[in-house]
Amino acid sequence: MSADASQTPSSTDRKMHLDTADAENRIDGLFRDPQTDAIFDAYVAGEIPATEIAPRIHALLGL
Repeated sequence: MSADASQTPSSTDRKMHLDTADAENRIDGLFRDPQTDAIFDAYVAGEIPATEIAPRIHALLGL
């Protein structure tokens, strides 16, 4: 069963979620590794779901 398009976040929504998460992390002194930019760009573009972000970062950074 496919997801209802009205329930799928737009790239603008995804970018806003990412910007908010980055801002909250900066408050805690945490900064995104530039190596992960391609993963987050793929999320914003809608190429991968949010659930794929952490596994891809772990694989990239060997965590």
